[in-house]
Amino acid sequence: MTKIKIIGLLGRSGTGKNTVADHIRVMTGERIHVPLLTTSRPKRPLEIEGREYHFVKKEQAIAAIEAGETVWHSCFNDWYYYLPVGNLSQDKVNLLVLNPSAAVQMDQMNKANNEFMSLRFFELTLPDAELWKRVGTRPDLIEVCRRWPEDIKDFNEANYKKLPVYHMQNDDSNITAYMLTNYIMGMEDAWAKDIKPHIWNPTLYGIPKKKTEDCE
Repeated sequence: MTKIKIIGLLGRSGTGKNTVADHIRVMTGERIHVPLLTTSRPKRPLEIEGREYHFVKKEQAIAAIEAGETVWHSCFNDWYYYLPVGNLSQDKVNLLVLNPSAAVQMDQMNKANNEFMSLRFFELTLPDAELWKRVGTRPDLIEVCRRWPEDIKDFNEANYKKLPVYHMQNDDSNITAYMLTNYIMGMEDAWAKDIKPHIWNPTLYGIPKKKTEDCE
C-alpha cells in the first residue's frame, strides 16, 4: 500500500512557517497538495466555503472526531478545528502548517493505524533576539506576546520532544523554502529509501551541510 506523504512545518510564532509554506506552494506548483481544514466556527464576513475552511455544524465535527475520521483536531472557544483523513491527497505530497499538539496526534494516529502515513516534521527556529526583532513590527504583536510563553511550553512538551523532527534555522524564508522545495522534488527517492528527517543527508537535496551541523 502506498503511504500518504506529509510534510509538516512547525515553529514558534514569528519564525516564518506560514511565509515559508507560501513560498513552497509557489515553487512546487502542482507537486504538492495543501489540505483544507474543517471547522465548526461560524463563517466570518468575506470567508468563502471551501477556500478558508470547510464549515460544518458542531454536531458534525464531534461525530467525525469520535468516529476517528480526523488526522488531528483541537477545540478553541468551543469551536472545533480538524483535518479529515479524506482531505489528504493519496498521490501528492501534503504540506501542512502544524502546532506541536497536532504533530503528536498525527504521530499517535499513524502508529495506531499501521503507519499509513509517511510523516516528515520540520521545525523552523530563530534565536530569541532575532525572533523579537521580526515580530516587533507585526500588527498582531499583542497576540504574539500572549502566545510566547505558550509556545515555549508547547515546543518543550515531552511527547513532542520524542518526535523525529528536523530543525532548520530560518534566517531567510526564501532560502529555507528553496531548500525544502528541493527536498520535496526529490521526495520520491527520499521516501523509497525511508530517509528520516533526523538522519537524511540534506546535501542530497541542495541543503548546505552547515544546516545539519546547526541542528545537531
